[in-house]
Amino acid sequence: MRPIVESPRTHEIRVGRGFSLGELKKAGITLREAKRFGFPVDRRRRSVREENVKRLIEAKEIKQKEIEEAKIAEEKKPKGTPISELSAVSKRVYNKLTEAGIETIEELSKLSPRILTETVGISEPTAKKIISAAKTYLKRKE
Repeated sequence: MRPIVESPRTHEIRVGRGFSLGELKKAGITLREAKRFGFPVDRRRRSVREENVKRLIEAKEIKQKEIEEAKIAEEKKPKGTPISELSAVSKRVYNKLTEAGIETIEELSKLSPRILTETVGISEPTAKKIISAAKTYLKRKE
């Protein structure tokens, strides 16, 4: 994102190098935020154009939403070892497990074969084999 500026000599409107400190201040953006958001800053510019201030405010809101969404996505990320690490789990069973909301080996090891069979829809011997593999994996990891 680049600002719109007026050339001091020819008075033509063109794309500038960066936003002025006055534009940042009027938009309520600190220099630190400008750097973090990736807004270019031209410390030599002195003019404050309203259209640039509006663009900065809109872009700041968008960037803040993106940061919030990234934080939420990071918090939702499962904590633990992914089930894909287990060789005992086939792709078909892996897909069924993730659809059921079971995403880590730690979660899998705490389930009983009966509950796993009912929630995921796999046979009880397969459930026992997978749970056993999960528990073995966790013991080796310690």
